[in-house]
Formats: sequence, C-alpha cells, structure tokens
Amino acid sequence: MVELARDGQVPPAPEPEPGGEEPTGSSSAGGLGNALRLVATVGSPIAITTGLLFYFGWVRASVQARELGYDTAILDWSVQDYILRSVLVLFIPLMAMVALLLLLIWVDQRLVLPLADAGRLASWLPRGLRGSWLLWLSLAVALSVVAASLSGIVVSAAVTLALLCALYGDLLERRLTGRTRTSPAAKVLILVLLAFAVFWNVERLAHVVGEEYAAQITANPRQLLAVTIYSPKSLELHLPGVQETRLGNPESAYRYRYDGLRLVQRSGDRYLLMSERWDARAARIVVLRDSDSIRLEFTR
Repeated sequence: MVELARDGQVPPAPEPEPGGEEPTGSSSAGGLGNALRLVATVGSPIAITTGLLFYFGWVRASVQARELGYDTAILDWSVQDYILRSVLVLFIPLMAMVALLLLLIWVDQRLVLPLADAGRLASWLPRGLRGSWLLWLSLAVALSVVAASLSGIVVSAAVTLALLCALYGDLLERRLTGRTRTSPAAKVLILVLLAFAVFWNVERLAHVVGEEYAAQITANPRQLLAVTIYSPKSLELHLPGVQETRLGNPESAYRYRYDGLRLVQRSGDRYLLMSERWDARAARIVVLRDSDSIRLEFTR
C-alpha cells in the first residue's frame, strides 16, 4: 500500500530492518573490486620479476656470446629460455634478497613505526635519510677506486640505495609530522628513477656474470662436454686441437671422425662447439646442425 504525501511533504524512506542483507549488486561489486585489487597486488610484482629475469638472461647471454666470439641471434632462444637460465643463476641470490626484504619490513613495522607513533623517533632521521645520497656517492667512489672492475655495479647500487632512503625518509616524516616536503610529482619522478636504477643494477650484474662465465670457459674448455663427430664427408674443421681422422673401413657409413671439440651451447637443432685448446687470437665457434648424416658422441 502506497502512502500519499500530505501538506506537500514526501514521506520518509523506509529504514532497513536490523539484520537485513545488502543488495546483491553491491556485494558483487565489492567482491569484484577486491578481486581486481588482489590481481593487481600479486600480478604487478610477478610481471616486474619476469621482466627483470628476462632482461638478466638476455644481457648475460649476449655478453657471454660476445666474449666467446658469436652472437645470440644464432641461438634463437625464446623468452622462457632466457628466464629459466636466469633462475638457475639467481636462485640463491633471489632467496637472500627476499629474506632481507622481509627482515626490513619486520624492522619497519615492529620497531621504527611504533617509535614514530609514540613520538620517540629523532626528528632529524627523515632529513638524514633524504640527504644520505652524499654518503652513498662517497662510498661508491671509494669502492670504485679499490675495485675498478666492479665500479659499474657499485655506482648503480649506490643510486638505488639513495632513492630508497629518500622515499623511506619521506614516509617517516609524514608519520612524524603529518606533512611531507616531497610533492606528488617529485615522488613519481623518484619512482621512475628507481625503476630505471633497478634495471641498471640487473644489467650491471648480468654483465659481470656473463664475463665471468666466459672467462671460466676459455680458461678451461675441458670442463665442458667432449664431442666426437662422425661424418660421411670432410667438414674442413681446421681448429687448434681438433684432429681429423679418416676412417679406412669401406663399409662404414662414416668416413671422417673429429676429436678435440667441446659443447658450448645447444639451441634447437644447432650445436655450438669450440676447440678444447682455445686460442683467443683465433677464437672461433663452430655451429653444426643436427642431421641424420652425422653422428655426435658426448663424453665427460
């Protein structure tokens, strides 16, 4: 039954009964919003980590290939190949980094923020954190002088730490005083610089790892798998340490055997081989396609 308004007044809307349920549409919208927030929270770190792993694998493979005398274009690797090879190298460092981040979060939530809320945190600490770039820059210069080969990664790490300290100092100042000296535009620029700094760190680390792997291979190629090739025709492999033997059995399907080769990499049907007597002055990588006409034997 509908009540009519008297004296030009609109009757008040009925109040919801105690214990009544919210409309179904509102509940569905809230659930969808929570799901989207969860996807954004979980998906963004996964996407960033995947991009960093791919970038690390690509840079490391490129540097290693350049040091050995070939190009990664002949590998024809997929994105998954680069990521998997990065995980194999960074498994322990990534675990240590995640453990360190968890420790820093625990210290912030259990020690620093309670002191800030209680007013027992020194007021100069936020300003000191924002100005700590002078300390990190001085430390980077000193370490670069001592270890010149690591100057690139030391400088990139110093820039990253300076940006993180600036952001954390701004957080503490807002917690202590309720205001901040950093404008929203400046925060956005700092976050953009931090993203570039992280990729810079990854590039420097991958560069060092790629050079180290190449140096280990060239210093002792015998640590790689030995490869013996049987072929019906001469392959004209004129490399230091590679021996060609002509087989005399006329009934054999193979007339030539090659010893003294080591397996550098395999990609699809391509085998990248090098001589076990590596000479940097005549560095050459042999690319051999797998086929039914040749036979490969691998030994330790």
